[in-house]
Amino acid sequence: MGERILHVNADTPINCVFAVRIKGTLTAEVLRAALDKIQAKHPLLRMGITEDRRGKPYFVNLPSIGPIPIEVVTRYDDRQWETLSRRQWDRPFDKSRGPLAAMIWLKGPVRSELLWVCPHSVVDGVSCVALMREMLMLLDCPEATLTSYEPFKSVHDLLGGQRTALGWGTSIKTWLLGGIGRLALGLKTWGKSTARSGEGYLLHWRLPDEPSRALVTACKKQHTTVYAACCVAVLDAFASVLGQRAKGKVICPMDIRHFLPAIKNDHLFAFAPIVDVARVPGADFWERARQTKSTLSARMAQLDVGKLLLQGEHFHGLVPWIIKLLRRLPGDHDVTFSNMGRLPIPEVYSQFQVEALFSPSVGFPWKNPNTLVLSTYGGVMDFSFMSNTSVVTREEADSIRTHMWEQLTQAMGVFQEHVD
Repeated sequence: MGERILHVNADTPINCVFAVRIKGTLTAEVLRAALDKIQAKHPLLRMGITEDRRGKPYFVNLPSIGPIPIEVVTRYDDRQWETLSRRQWDRPFDKSRGPLAAMIWLKGPVRSELLWVCPHSVVDGVSCVALMREMLMLLDCPEATLTSYEPFKSVHDLLGGQRTALGWGTSIKTWLLGGIGRLALGLKTWGKSTARSGEGYLLHWRLPDEPSRALVTACKKQHTTVYAACCVAVLDAFASVLGQRAKGKVICPMDIRHFLPAIKNDHLFAFAPIVDVARVPGADFWERARQTKSTLSARMAQLDVGKLLLQGEHFHGLVPWIIKLLRRLPGDHDVTFSNMGRLPIPEVYSQFQVEALFSPSVGFPWKNPNTLVLSTYGGVMDFSFMSNTSVVTREEADSIRTHMWEQLTQAMGVFQEHVD
C-alpha cells in the first residue's frame, strides 16, 4: 500500500533525485554501459506500472523495455544541480512503458554532476545509495559485473517466512477498520480545497568535516545520537520561526531492511515504516535529546512491520481517500525528517574523484510537503530541505536552518559560522 500511495496515479510524478559531483573525465559510452548493467540487475528498472479495471496499479514486466535515458546538460556553476534537481521532481515518466529511471549528466570540462531520477514508488533512500554505488563502481571499473535478483511478487515474499497470515480474528477486525476508515476519511476531507498556490523549492546546506565531527563527538559524550539531537533542534527551530503555526512533531521514516532481512541493501524498494516524535518540553537540550533517542528506540522496537504490511493489503480501498487527505489537510507534523547516516560509498576511485554526494531530494504534492534529509559522506553532513512557499516561505526555511544550527552549536558550547 505504501508503494501505491507514492505512485498516486499514472499522471502524478513524485520523483527522488540523488546527485553526485565528480572531478575527472567521463565518456558517454562508459556511462551508457554502466546504466545498462544496472538496469539488467534490478527488476523494477525493467518494469512498468499499469492499472486494472478498478484502477489498482501493479508492476508488470516489459521484455522489450527501452534503456535508461541519459540527458546531457552543459554545466555552468556549482549550484546548477540544485535548480536541475527541483525541475526533476515533476519530470513525467511514462509509467506504463518505462523505464522507471533517468540519468541527468551535468557536464563540465573538469567537473560533472550525475543525477539519478526515479519515481519514489520504486526507490527509497537506501535504493538511491545502491544505484549510485553501482554506477560509480562501473564508471571506474567498466569490466565489473552485477548479479541480478528475483523481484518480490507479494507481501509474503517480503516477509521471508516470518509471517504467513494475520489470523481470522485480525483479518475481520482489519476489514471492519477499512470500512470505518473510508467513512472517516471521507468526512474529514469533505469540501476541503486541494489548491496550493505556491511553488516547491530546495534548500541545501552542508557542515564541513570539523563541525560535523564536533557534533558527532558531542552526541556520543551526551549518550545520544546525531539524529535525536537534530530532531530536537529542528522542532525548536520550527517553533521559534513559525510560532503558533508549528505543530511540535516530526515524522521519522525507518529503513524497512532493519525489520525484513529478505530486502537486501542493494534491492530497490520504496516503502518506509514511520514513527513520530513530539517536541520534548524543558530547558536542557541534551536531556531532551536523550529522551528523544529513548522514544525513537522504543517506538522502533514496537513496530511489527510484517503485520503492518499484511494489514495494508486489506486497506487498498482506502488509498484514494488517504491521497485526498494528504492533498487537502496539512497534517499534525512540522516535517518528515530522514537520516540516511554515513553513506556506504567509497571515497577514492582510480579514474575520477568524488567531491560531494548531495542528500536526495523529493517534492511531494501533499498539503504539507516539508521534508528534511540528512546524510554524511567524507565526514561532511549534508542537508536537503524541501517545501512549498505556500507552506513555509524560503525566508522562513532559511531562518529554520539558522535556528537549527544555532541550537546545536550552543548546545556544544561553541558557536561556529560553518553552514555553507
